[in-house]
Amino acid sequence: MGTGLWAASILVGERGVAAATAGLWVSLYYGAITAGRFGIGLVANRLGNRRLIRLGLLIATAGAVAFALPGLPAPLALGGLMLMGLGCAPIYPSMMHETARRFPAHISASVISRQVGFSYIGGAVVPAACGVLAGTAGLSAVMPALVLILLILLATTERLNQLS
Repeated sequence: MGTGLWAASILVGERGVAAATAGLWVSLYYGAITAGRFGIGLVANRLGNRRLIRLGLLIATAGAVAFALPGLPAPLALGGLMLMGLGCAPIYPSMMHETARRFPAHISASVISRQVGFSYIGGAVVPAACGVLAGTAGLSAVMPALVLILLILLATTERLNQLS
């Protein structure tokens, strides 16, 4: 959510990309998430939720790192943004499916509803925090912060995998 809302500002404000081109890039980012969700459906049963979450986070982080590099040529930066979108695709649905596997049926519905609620809170708080960060440290600080968030999410999910 933070990337989708701030990528155009980063492209226009920091990298000199035309607003129409930046808008197209952001549309392609969301298109990559959508295409990735369809594609994940083809391999989800073979790879499993935990592997999809890990793989998605690693791909999203690699894409975010590439997009965060300020001197990267435009096609490579777009590739990083698209890679990030593809990486984000399996995370949310796989987390929902994994919750149903980790908890008994009488508890999982409640846990999933809390996950959905917290995802909406995160969808509001993270982009707003990126705005505060951009206002204080500049737009160039947003993507490194999102890379850090992805790394924290990766470490947290790996720890949960060890515990359950």
